[in-house]
Amino acid sequence: MDNKEYVVIYTDIGDTCNGLARVLTTTVTLQEAQAEMTKDVNNYLLKNPNTKLESDERTHRIVVDSNGDDACIWQILSLKT
Repeated sequence: MDNKEYVVIYTDIGDTCNGLARVLTTTVTLQEAQAEMTKDVNNYLLKNPNTKLESDERTHRIVVDSNGDDACIWQILSLKT
């Protein structure tokens, strides 16, 4: 039996950021990971209303660009445990 764990990571990009990925959460299902990522993206959008949102469902990746220089990238990674 294959056991999987899903890790939601995000990377802030900009002049005041170091560009390194951070772990938002880990989950046992893809649906939970997607829900946690969506919740965090929505919180980001509330705090940064001038944003451009791009998503790629195939790679489970979301990019938010607030002004052309600053951005945040969320990804879901699948780990086999």
